[in-house]
Amino acid sequence: MDRQSSRGFSGFSLIETLVATAVLTIGVLGLAQLLVMATAANRNARTVTTAAVLARSKMEELRAVPFDSLTASPPGALAADTPGFVDYLDASGADLDARAGAAFVRRWAIAPLASNPLNATVLQVLVQTTAAYAGETRLMSLRTRWAR
Repeated sequence: MDRQSSRGFSGFSLIETLVATAVLTIGVLGLAQLLVMATAANRNARTVTTAAVLARSKMEELRAVPFDSLTASPPGALAADTPGFVDYLDASGADLDARAGAAFVRRWAIAPLASNPLNATVLQVLVQTTAAYAGETRLMSLRTRWAR
């Protein structure tokens, strides 16, 4: 046997260990970034879903009002906070008294349909988020006098 084979090669060299550590570190950093992105996407999805539920619940409330009891909203009710046509809601959808601390602002508009104002009304609900995800959800429905 020559001298090299008698030394034995059991174990890793320092270079192999450093390369393996670098590969592992890059992989873990990639997974950490993926986790951060997934968490942000999940938070945005939760916000969008909550906004849609809040819009839908207000639309159902408006559609439950008898046709002749619907009061038309002033122009611009969807664009600005109009008393009687705006709600301030926390992150769970509970009503708040003021805009301060609100996670959602829900506005709605009621207007006669221009082509048939005596028998049809347009209902619109807009929910805007005040969180980092600055999106909005808008629902529109046509309500007729003969709704069943």
